[in-house]
Amino acid sequence: MKYTDEILAKIRDIVESGYYQRLAPPPMEKKSLCERIESIKTQGDLPIIGEVSTALPVRGLLMPSRKYASELIERIANSYELCALDLWVEPREHAGDLRWLAKELRIPLIHNDWIIDSRQIVGGDAIVLDISLINYANADLHELVETAHENDMEAIVQVRNDDDMTEAKKSEADCIMINNYGRNGHADISTSINALEKNGTGRPVISAHGITNAQDVRSLIVAGVSAIEIEATVTCNGSFEKMLGSVRAAVKGKSADEN
Repeated sequence: MKYTDEILAKIRDIVESGYYQRLAPPPMEKKSLCERIESIKTQGDLPIIGEVSTALPVRGLLMPSRKYASELIERIANSYELCALDLWVEPREHAGDLRWLAKELRIPLIHNDWIIDSRQIVGGDAIVLDISLINYANADLHELVETAHENDMEAIVQVRNDDDMTEAKKSEADCIMINNYGRNGHADISTSINALEKNGTGRPVISAHGITNAQDVRSLIVAGVSAIEIEATVTCNGSFEKMLGSVRAAVKGKSADEN
């Protein structure tokens, strides 16, 4: 995604409004995303994360309301064997709600937002820190990772290219997320494959977005991806269950229509 001064102004306005203080979830016992990823992999399965967002910039609403999104989060968490849920809690462009992170669910909840200020790091078991946004805002990645750890949260550093990957590896990130949209606005799993081929890491790696079929899943597994994230446009509509079936069939070396 291309970040602009307009987006930064919106983020700073939300921070100064006190949103993160007013709606900060109470202290809760944390679940480890990294441990859950490893546990699922040990069982011979592929960890799957579902992204949830009420709306997306430019695309508009994905769901009719925050209430509907809140109910969907609980339904998905209770109905499917997912690794975690990645929740967009940014309130304006994504129409999110920080209070979703107070839900007591059996799987880890990932706090996703446009993070540029340590005051935003409240709630969730893990938090996404986007290198390109942080650099654009002249914020300090290492300080934000440290704040996450001080709040007993795992830090997921999101990258989009080789330079980002190199920078992420220099940080104390617990996990790395490769956003397959890259910086050109097009989703392509080769972003993950190329990044791992040129710049591998021993930390868990999540490949996010642009995963459309069983072959994509197989290619990402071969490349060394630890987990995949299914994007909100799929998670929040009727094709989610079909996509899960396709992913799980791919892990077993089958096509989606095989038993």
